Amino acid sequence: MDSGPTIGESPHPVFLHERIDLIDVVRGFALFGVLLSNLVWITTDMVLTDARLFQLPTASLDRIVKPVVEFFVVHKFYTLFSFLFGLGFAVQLSRAEERRYNMVAVYARRVAILAVIGLVHIALVWYGDILLVYAIGGFGLLAVRHWNTRLLVTLALALALFARATVDVPPRGARPPGGPPGD
Repeated sequence: MDSGPTIGESPHPVFLHERIDLIDVVRGFALFGVLLSNLVWITTDMVLTDARLFQLPTASLDRIVKPVVEFFVVHKFYTLFSFLFGLGFAVQLSRAEERRYNMVAVYARRVAILAVIGLVHIALVWYGDILLVYAIGGFGLLAVRHWNTRLLVTLALALALFARATVDVPPRGARPPGGPPGD
């Protein structure tokens, strides 16, 4: 990583008139969607055992509705939030270039702090934390920021096609979603 000297002014929080309101609104919408999907997951999969879920009067309907909700809510909001993470990086990078400031060290520090928060959260609160994944992605963005468009599109397509297969591999003995309850 190149963290050379500052040429222009030092980084500072943007002024209110510099904020992009639409990004803030869409980010709030995405956060609400992530909250909604987590609430659905926590109030069903975490609280109730598989046997209890299948005893609910809505169990047959739940087997149809839950995959629909997961498709139309869960994955869309995570995708939107991930897109906004990358967009935020691009905005920070372009503003730093306009001000002739090398933002690599600042951004690396930010994603390193995000990684530490993610690790603490994984260790003390919940194994499914996403912050560490975003931090790793942030370092990845720093690594590829100078790549040409063709290479970036190739990487994006490869990640879109294969990332879920490498990240979302179920543990041994796990039942498929909507399958029968375990022992």
